[in-house]
Amino acid sequence: MFFRSTRNNSSDPIIINDNSIVVCLALTALLIAAGLILARTAVLGEAGSLYAGSIQPQAFRLIIDTQPAQKKESVSAAAGLKPEAPKPAALSAPLSPAPEAGKAAPAMPIVPKEKTAAAVLAKAGDQPPIDLQPRSEAPVQTTVFPENVLTTMRGGRHPAFASIVFQASAKIDYDRPRIRECAIRFKLKNTTSRLNSFRKYKTFDSWARLEKTGEDIDVEIGLLPGLIRFSSFLMEEPPRLVINLYDKDE
Repeated sequence: MFFRSTRNNSSDPIIINDNSIVVCLALTALLIAAGLILARTAVLGEAGSLYAGSIQPQAFRLIIDTQPAQKKESVSAAAGLKPEAPKPAALSAPLSPAPEAGKAAPAMPIVPKEKTAAAVLAKAGDQPPIDLQPRSEAPVQTTVFPENVLTTMRGGRHPAFASIVFQASAKIDYDRPRIRECAIRFKLKNTTSRLNSFRKYKTFDSWARLEKTGEDIDVEIGLLPGLIRFSSFLMEEPPRLVINLYDKDE
C-alpha cells in the first residue's frame, strides 16, 4: 500500500493510492510460475529441470496384508519362496512333513469308521449298547476230598472187654454211637468199603454189619451178653476207629 500526499496548503486534501490488488496479482503469478517449474522438473527429470540437484518429492505406499494364511502360503510357493515350517503342536500323533515349495500337500485318505453291533443298536434307539461278547464263566471250584476206603474190620477178646477195630485209608469221620434196637449204631461219613457187609466173630459173641447209604456207611454192632458199657475213640497211623464192649468189671 503506497501513500502519496501533496501538501501545498493546509487546506488541500490528502490523496492515498492503494496498490494492494496489484501486489496480490503479482504474488499469484509468481506462485503459478513456481508450480509450473516444479511440475516440469518432475516430468522431464534432470535434463529439463531447473532444480535437478534439489530433493525430489517421493510417494510412499503402504501395503495392508488382508489375505488368509493359506492364500499367503500359495503365493509364496508360486514366487519360489519356501514357506515357514509350522510349529509342532502338542499332539501325541507325529506331524506330517511340510509340503515342498510349489507342490500341494497330498490329500489324507478318509477312513470310514467301523460300525459295530453296539454302535448300530445305540443309533437305532436310546437303549444302552448290549454286550454281545460271550462272557466266560469262571469254573466253580469244588473241594475234592480223598476217597476214604474202609480196609479192615477186625475184632479180638481181652480179659474184661472185647474190641472191634475199623481201619480206613484216610482220617475217619463218624457220628456218636448209640444203642438202639438191641445194637450199637453209628455212621462212617464219606466212606466206601471193599469188605464183606457182615462178619461174625469167633472169640466173643458179637457181630458187625455194614450197609452203604449214599456217601456214608451205616454200621451195626451186636450187643455182647452181659454188656455193661461201651466206648469209642480214634487212633492214628493208620487211621482207625476202636469200639470197646465191656462185659466184666476191671
